[in-house]
Amino acid sequence: ATKWLPEFNMKDPWVSKEVMVRDLLCHRLGMMTFQGDFMFFDTKLSSLQILDKFGRLTPKHSFRTTWGYTNAAFMAAGMIVGRASKSSWEEQLRSKLFQPLGMTRSLALSAEIEGASNKAFAHSIMDGKLVKIPYGKLDNIAPAGSISSSANDMSKWVSMQLNNGKLDGKTIVPAAA
Repeated sequence: ATKWLPEFNMKDPWVSKEVMVRDLLCHRLGMMTFQGDFMFFDTKLSSLQILDKFGRLTPKHSFRTTWGYTNAAFMAAGMIVGRASKSSWEEQLRSKLFQPLGMTRSLALSAEIEGASNKAFAHSIMDGKLVKIPYGKLDNIAPAGSISSSANDMSKWVSMQLNNGKLDGKTIVPAAA
């Protein structure tokens, strides 16, 4: 991982050196599920600042011994995708998945939701009144949860997954992947 993202440092220097993208995506860094994640949501921290703060956390488990869902690890993997492609994670998502699948109602970044039409909002009861809950601002940790989509677009994604990476006879994702 440090080949593409030298800023990625875990508290243990050995782990920093040994961690692979697969470790990031398989949630096996030794963190507890959501450890540190909620200090990143809806903040003005940059992705690099989040990466730095994440690396200062002390994992609760040994490296590669325990599964623990970690949003910041997905953010790091997305940053690696951007650097390796000399693009960005969101551009790769749009060009490699959304466009070929015809997912015209899917957005990569939470900032794009404001300008979208036909969107749904979460609601809750506060002080006895039904109120709209604003969308979270997640673009600083985008690969971990900023995508929004429609049921129709998601059906295209699922159909492709169920057909070994193909949609309408066209390979979108190689079956081996």
